[in-house]
Amino acid sequence: PGTTIELADPRTGEPAHTVFSLENTGGKTSFLSLVLSCFDTSERRFLKTLIRPNQKFGDYFGDVPAFILVEWDLSGGQASLLDPERLVTGQVVVPRGEGRQREFDRRFFTFRTTPDLSFDDIPAPGLGGFEKHGRLSGHQDAQRWLHAMRSGHPGNFQDFVKQSDWKRKLAEEKIDTELLATQVEFNRSEGGIEDFLNFRSESQFLRKFLAMTVPEAEAAAVRGVLAEHVVKLSDLPRL
Repeated sequence: PGTTIELADPRTGEPAHTVFSLENTGGKTSFLSLVLSCFDTSERRFLKTLIRPNQKFGDYFGDVPAFILVEWDLSGGQASLLDPERLVTGQVVVPRGEGRQREFDRRFFTFRTTPDLSFDDIPAPGLGGFEKHGRLSGHQDAQRWLHAMRSGHPGNFQDFVKQSDWKRKLAEEKIDTELLATQVEFNRSEGGIEDFLNFRSESQFLRKFLAMTVPEAEAAAVRGVLAEHVVKLSDLPRL
């Protein structure tokens, strides 16, 4: 709880490749599971559950609302480091009921950072918003906070109940949820990526690559363009 991990170069602030050196049971898979649950959202697809069916998404939360947050640098290294364009995505997980009857409401949200709204303003442990406003104590607090964010930042802060609506929003923000879902598959078992990268020839590699990069609905159109150019090239004189 209250952990923020900077996946950035400490010298420049730019996003960087990051390696976690943790012993077994150190929390690597739990960290991945929680982060990826923001994008591959079904609780049946929660990574820890896929690995061990008796470990559920709800096991990671107590009796008060909790946040899982991911901040993205959208500048691509092109914008000034003094004013990078950032997108915050996340979910607030709100418990309802007790014991075996306990359920969890999940509200997904996103906003672009502005001078008056940033990652640090979220009322989660370890962030400035928590120190300023305190912990959200229950469902009503979470609803009041969401309402205040929508009304205070119209057109920017958006929240979603339906996971299908949330995924459409992520697609608008150019976040590749299919690729992130593939990461869940990679991590279901040690060496899982080897099971996925199982091609044995150039042709199999190309099929695997194109399946991940060309949406199925657009594949026929792409093939048509290629076929047209092949015909044109075949009519050129041989030199």
